Amino acid sequence: MDRMTNRAGNGAGGALDTTTCPECGAVAEVTERAVLESTDGPVEHARVVCLARHWFLLPTASLTSVSARSEVPASLRS
Repeated sequence: MDRMTNRAGNGAGGALDTTTCPECGAVAEVTERAVLESTDGPVEHARVVCLARHWFLLPTASLTSVSARSEVPASLRS
C-alpha cells in the first residue's frame, strides 16, 4: 500500500479539491489521495471529510465534482 499524500503538503495557495459527502450530500473536501493495490490492479483512493464531519476513504472513480461557485447563495454573489 502506498502512503497517503496530504493535499496541504503540496504548497500554499493550491485550489481546494471538493466533492459531495456520500452520506449527507454536504460539501466535502478531499484531504488525501493514495493508490491502493487490488486484485484488478492499483486503484486510486481519496479520503474525504464533509462539513458534518463524516469521513470516508473512497475510490476516486466514485467522487463527484462540486463547483465552489454553485455552493454560494445567489444573494451573496457579486
